[in-house]
Amino acid sequence: MVFAGSGFHLFFDELSKSAAVVQFTGDKITAMETDSNGRIIRITEPVRLAMEGHALRSRPAECCGLLSGRGHVVTSLHPLRNEADTPETRYFASPEDLFAAMRRIREADQTLIGIYHSHPRAPAYPSASDVGMAFYPEAVYFIISLEPRIELRAFRIEGPNIEDVSVVICP
Repeated sequence: MVFAGSGFHLFFDELSKSAAVVQFTGDKITAMETDSNGRIIRITEPVRLAMEGHALRSRPAECCGLLSGRGHVVTSLHPLRNEADTPETRYFASPEDLFAAMRRIREADQTLIGIYHSHPRAPAYPSASDVGMAFYPEAVYFIISLEPRIELRAFRIEGPNIEDVSVVICP
């Protein structure tokens, strides 16, 4: 099922009760850089701290949200409610929260750069369900693991292919 409105599309799979992130027509995700070691993504220290705080406050459930910014730097975090049936091991972003977050991103003249969620008791690496929920291959997917220690990693996911993306923290 596809919900469409003024410049957005929300793809919803009724069987798995999973939704893709809202996409505005014409928006481009351009936050990737490359260096000799591969792809890198830059995020500000306040955004990193906010992601970790969201993950810690949501535990034992997974948290989820969107990341936005301008140019090649993530500067804003948009926490979303996790409405999954089993939030301890899955995430399903509230459609209302998605619409509101995308509206704020557009009004701030920013672009959607990434999607984040936490793994409260699992490594910071995409699970099979994470790969199945990766509807936007142009997005950067961030995972925050809380055990055995806090770890933030980022990935590009396209179909079954998972590519590491280096996270660079900037002021």
